[in-house]
Amino acid sequence: MLLFTYTVRMKTYLNNKINKIFLTLTITLIFTFTELQIAASAQTTDTPSLLQIFNCNNVREKIFDIYYQAYQSDNYGSALSKLNNIILNITNPEIKIIFNNIQLIFTKDLQQLKFIKNLNLEEKSRGILLHLIRLDLKSKIHPEYEILNNKLTNILERAKNIIEPNGLECTQSLDLDLNLNLNLNSIEHDQNISNWATQDSLTAAHYTMTTAYQSCKSIELDPINNNTDNVQGVEKSNSIDGVGWGRKYTNIPLLLQTHFYHRGQVYNDTCLDQSKKPLVYDYGGVPIIKSSTQLSLFENSGGGSALGIDCSAFISTAVGVAGFRYSPSSQNKSVYTRFVSTDFIDPIKSGWSCYESVKIGSEQTIQSGDIAAVRGHVIMIDQLGIDPFGLNNIESVAECDLLNFKNFNFSVIQSSPSKNSIGLNRYSSQDYLGESVKMKNLFINYGKAACRSKFDKLIRNPKTSEFGIIRHKKIAECQAPRIHLYNEVCADQCFNKL
Repeated sequence: MLLFTYTVRMKTYLNNKINKIFLTLTITLIFTFTELQIAASAQTTDTPSLLQIFNCNNVREKIFDIYYQAYQSDNYGSALSKLNNIILNITNPEIKIIFNNIQLIFTKDLQQLKFIKNLNLEEKSRGILLHLIRLDLKSKIHPEYEILNNKLTNILERAKNIIEPNGLECTQSLDLDLNLNLNLNSIEHDQNISNWATQDSLTAAHYTMTTAYQSCKSIELDPINNNTDNVQGVEKSNSIDGVGWGRKYTNIPLLLQTHFYHRGQVYNDTCLDQSKKPLVYDYGGVPIIKSSTQLSLFENSGGGSALGIDCSAFISTAVGVAGFRYSPSSQNKSVYTRFVSTDFIDPIKSGWSCYESVKIGSEQTIQSGDIAAVRGHVIMIDQLGIDPFGLNNIESVAECDLLNFKNFNFSVIQSSPSKNSIGLNRYSSQDYLGESVKMKNLFINYGKAACRSKFDKLIRNPKTSEFGIIRHKKIAECQAPRIHLYNEVCADQCFNKL
């Protein structure tokens, strides 16, 4: 179904915007591909009119939307092949060259990004959509993205140069009306979405966690700590990339009795019963894309057979639920849940101009909703105490080097393999940092910077190539309509009473 919708939309888009380059047809039924081929071959030589679409401000975004649809299909090769056949039927040589060059970028060149020499194992495991969204947001994490983006920019500029002598302008915004029909409908698209909204990262993370567990308990319970029992009834199954592991259930009743958030849970009429497939941690797990604006956390799309999402999928889902753009020119899209932890370290390298690295000073410190990332893991800062880095009792700058995370006073919210694969959790920093060497190193460095700034009043940016804390700017051009979650109405009862 995706493939037919994909090619029909392409043909409709060209018909509506290209003064009779294709035969004008009234679309009341889904065409077969043969009909699309006929439409593609029935063009005139009105080349400037076709190239007029490349003079529109959002043509780059629309091109990416086409290829997002193709690569989100289980059979993306067939979708790309059918688009290629349409391009082959274009008779005007200038038009054909432009479309051929674009197709090459999003097929051959894009696939080559999987073989970037310095990709880490986490990046390799995420798949082609990671490279596509990095290309979309003009990432500079690896130089190959910038090279390919420059190539695409040159193609679009060349198209503009062709039409400029003809005095043509884009007078209407392009609207492909792309319909994601991904054949992933074991749960149908949820029409009963909530009107709830927020412009706060942490509130969005709480809403995402509450929806995932279909329970208010996840935000009502205190953060877990060293005394919290390990989960039983789940174990590692298959190795994903030599670093992370998929998970499988071994005893679901036992899991429900021992899991901090699942035990004792009773589901009301508005919530989905989680007792048959309870949420845990699953490395490589991502939410299912139901549409360009909706995700489902209740269908398995991870490394193992157990249901769960990993750290970067959870944080990027919360970003989408908050309605936060990564850059002013990007929309808020479901597909942006395919980032990995490395993308959250440095917003400049990632092309995320709506984010900034957190600076530390005597009057500046970490905030709830800040995102902290190391290579291999990403979390969000949850609740802050009055003295998050435990600096009140430090009396000299010499003591800064003796900073102890056991005196920290904040919690984190994350998806992690803690407590034998608990998954989504809120965790006391004093205890969590004892199990994560990389995260402990990150927060000790930020804490030491805050300590030194207490005495010399300087502003510091402790970010390195290995870790960083970032914050959304929350300005108008960096906000957009939020992403919705399947059966999010269950969470409304929790937030309406807060």
